[in-house]
Amino acid sequence: MQYLGAGSNLALAVCRQQGVPGFKHVFVSRILFDEGLVSNRSREKTVCFPLYLTLGPDETMLQGSVRPNLRDGLLEEVVAGIIGGDELYGFSAADLFAYVYAILHCPTYRRRYAEGLMRDFPRVPFPRNAKLASQLVGLGEKLLDLHLLEVIALEPSGASYFGPEVPIVGRATWAEEVVWLDASGGTASARACGGFGPVREDVWTFEIGAYQVCEKWLKDRRGRKLTPQDVQHYRRILTSVASTIGLMAKVDDVVEKHGGWPAAFRDVESR
Repeated sequence: MQYLGAGSNLALAVCRQQGVPGFKHVFVSRILFDEGLVSNRSREKTVCFPLYLTLGPDETMLQGSVRPNLRDGLLEEVVAGIIGGDELYGFSAADLFAYVYAILHCPTYRRRYAEGLMRDFPRVPFPRNAKLASQLVGLGEKLLDLHLLEVIALEPSGASYFGPEVPIVGRATWAEEVVWLDASGGTASARACGGFGPVREDVWTFEIGAYQVCEKWLKDRRGRKLTPQDVQHYRRILTSVASTIGLMAKVDDVVEKHGGWPAAFRDVESR
């Protein structure tokens, strides 16, 4: 954790074990987090893997002041084993981080290796060819931007807010493609309290680890008034989740076009 806090560093957040089937236990952070970031279940403690290990004295990532959190020679080994690896000139630790992030969001990877993912840290295979590597790095970078809420494309959200100028969060729920801020008093009451829409059901039910993302953000703020900044932030979350679902499908498509699992990767069953 001492390596987080400066804006340029990243940390992969994953769990070593799962208490329930279904791997969704991965996220990213630039700031300090606790063991409950990905899950609050007792067996699913979040572990931090920073990208870089040393920060500059002014808390910026100064040239020469950092070293990747990788075994010496690993990047060279990865590139050397890839067909057309010379096309990956300048392949960096940040590229490898993005590649790993894309793999961990691949739906087929999650299903195929579900049993192993329940027992230990994820094992990530290396790609067979440079084009696959490059495309997965690109998708991983987009996923990272979405989850850090740093991408301009998140503004404006496809879901609009309607309701009172100063909404108060009650028992939030989803129905009729709308996230209602308070459905405790029935339909008429929910409409009076306001909500966000249109929101697809798969966006509302999307989970990271043990948390249903769009519900949890509101649940944590039950009884609170939402500022205009809060409303805009939640709209960005909705956009981030919807875009994540689309990118995860693209990761699957890219892997399939390069031979699918396990043919697109090398030494895949031993990692």
